[in-house]
Amino acid sequence: MSASIHSDLLMYTYPERHTQSALMYDDLIRSQQGRLEQGFGIIDTLLADNHYLFANQFTLCDSYLFMLCERAKTFLEKTPSLKNLRRYYRQIAATPAISKALEMAEF
Repeated sequence: MSASIHSDLLMYTYPERHTQSALMYDDLIRSQQGRLEQGFGIIDTLLADNHYLFANQFTLCDSYLFMLCERAKTFLEKTPSLKNLRRYYRQIAATPAISKALEMAEF
């Protein structure tokens, strides 16, 4: 997740950091959309039969994936193929501790 999805998400979110030409922003975003859909798609498949990345056990990997989902929330909502990942995000976001943390982050 760190080597692929996270770096792809940074390029998608901040194209201006990855090229000196504003003319390239849209191309970078479109390129990263495909890469993100592919990377998140692998995880979406893993989540089809599981509540968490490793069956029914919440792990540190889930914390990291949740952070990525939080940053990619808009992308996830507009990508219909990632239905399991959207369910996963909403499920974790609804837990009391995470919900409170998200509220505090909004200040």
